[in-house]
Amino acid sequence: MVLLGIPSTMVEGHLKGLNGYNHSRAFLAGNFEEAILITGFNKKVVQRNCLNCHSQLVSETCNSNSGQAVSCIHCHANIGHEK
Repeated sequence: MVLLGIPSTMVEGHLKGLNGYNHSRAFLAGNFEEAILITGFNKKVVQRNCLNCHSQLVSETCNSNSGQAVSCIHCHANIGHEK
C-alpha cells in the first residue's frame, strides 16, 4: 500500500483526498496551533513516502540491529515544511 503517495486503490484515493481536505481547511481558515505538530497518521504517511523512493539508499539505516524503529523525519524534520 502506497498510502498517500500515488493512490493505487479507491481507499487510498479517499484517504489522500480526506487528508488534503483537512490540511486545506485548517490552513485556509487559520485553524491550527503554532507550532504545527504532525499526527501519528501523517508520520506513517511521510515514512512510507520516503521509503517508497529511498528504500535502497537507507536500507542499512532502517534495518539497524538496535531493534528500534528508525524514523526519516527524526533527522530530516525540515523536509516539506520549514521550521
